[in-house]
This record gives sequence, C-alpha cells and structure tokens, in this order.
Amino acid sequence: MPDNIFTLILVFSIATLIGIQAYEASGILSGIGSFSASAWIIYHLRTPLDIWESLSTLLNPFHTSVTFFLLGFTAAAFQGFGWYGSIIAATASSLIGAIFSMFIYKYWTIGD
Repeated sequence: MPDNIFTLILVFSIATLIGIQAYEASGILSGIGSFSASAWIIYHLRTPLDIWESLSTLLNPFHTSVTFFLLGFTAAAFQGFGWYGSIIAATASSLIGAIFSMFIYKYWTIGD
C-alpha cells in the first residue's frame, strides 16, 4: 500500500507542475485541463507493463484519439493558447491520432 501512495503522490506532483506551467502560460481553464490530462496519461504509464499495454491501444482508434486529444490540449496550453485555441488544437491532434491508429491497424494485421 505505501508503494501505491508514493506512486500517486509522484504522479499528481508531476501533473501539478504541468498544470501550473500551463496556467502561467494560458490561464486557469487550460491549467486545470492540462493537470487532468497529464495526470490521466502519467497514471496510465506508471510502470513498464502499463507502457507495454498502452501500445495495444494504438489498434483502437477511439483510445488513440482520446490520448492524442489530451496530449494536444496540454501541448497547446504550454504554447500559450487559451482554452478555445487549446480545444481546437486538441481536436486536430485527435483526428490525426485516429488516422494514425487506422493506419497502424491496417498494416499491423497484414499477416492475419
């Protein structure tokens, strides 16, 4: 149990730092969104096994689209875009993620 508590404290500390940086660059809504997005992503990538299992989500366009949306939102917030600009950039990166996932799926199953 203490290992899980330490892991959660570490994950949310890193997410808090990311949220504070996004808040300073582009405002409170972008800071809160970046905190939430980075906490979700970092939590799901906390162990080597979780990282390996997250590669299987590349075959699911919806999961890849959501992950790219969260990454795109955080990246846009760091660049200084406001809430609306971050949402637009995140939507564009979400579509790119879905297309990337479909491309991976097409060639991943080539031997089946």
